Amino acid sequence: MLYFDHEPMPALFFPNQEISLDTEHLNPADRFGRNAIDPTAEHIIGLRFESNDDLIGLALLKGHLDDLGYTNVVLDAPYFPYSTMDHIDGDKSHPLGLRYVTKFINGLNFKKVRIMDPHSYAVSTLVDRIEVLRGTLMLLDEVNKWLWKHRATQGFVLVYPGTDAQSRYCFNTAPDCQLLLDKRPIIESGETAGVRYAGDTSAIDDWPRPCVITADLCRRGRTYVGCAEELRALGAQQIILCVAHLEESAFESIFRDDSPIDAVFATDSRLPHGFENSIGKLNLFPIF
Repeated sequence: MLYFDHEPMPALFFPNQEISLDTEHLNPADRFGRNAIDPTAEHIIGLRFESNDDLIGLALLKGHLDDLGYTNVVLDAPYFPYSTMDHIDGDKSHPLGLRYVTKFINGLNFKKVRIMDPHSYAVSTLVDRIEVLRGTLMLLDEVNKWLWKHRATQGFVLVYPGTDAQSRYCFNTAPDCQLLLDKRPIIESGETAGVRYAGDTSAIDDWPRPCVITADLCRRGRTYVGCAEELRALGAQQIILCVAHLEESAFESIFRDDSPIDAVFATDSRLPHGFENSIGKLNLFPIF
């Protein structure tokens, strides 16, 4: 789904599945003089990536704005497409999706590209004129407010579901307020073989504090459920998942009746247009 200056821009599909957009209202010099659009002011295209059709629509919309004389167009892409496809297997059997999509978006020549918590570190080096926003840090602040509201004033334990999350979100808190759960994925299938605790459990002696699993992307949720089950086995009493990008494909795992996760904090960056939050344990913070 695309947005222009925060207003939805639905795609129009021809019978042959080619795409068009209704852009009549974007002409700053239409013959009726109805528009008062300044093409030199900052204008924002929002990319809420739901399918590859959004990338074609993005190319059409930006090209049309260029033709109309818009000179200061910013792309807001909270979730950057293909950000999990940043490597090639040993036999080079899969394309470097992130690199090629980055070239495509760079070719559209945006004034600035704003991305929230990119899954791959490569995004920051590949995207031209990038500005990185830290959505998970904002969510952690909301978690803290929520816990105070529920009289959980003793603070919380940050839990990293892997070394990537630890390097991304490690804070200058006391050592006994942080845990690392090390996942071991099986590359061929993409599944996680298991979750093992990495560290000295004797350093944690205050388990009544809530545990907050912190990460950037939740795709199927199995890793975080495994982390939560491990924390339960260690004695955790309340477990919260804090993730910038939450996909609907994870709902079956993290919101099942016997889920060990008590609450989820996330944005709507990867949820479909029109999604309504009707899940009691989901604290959703819309950015579109």
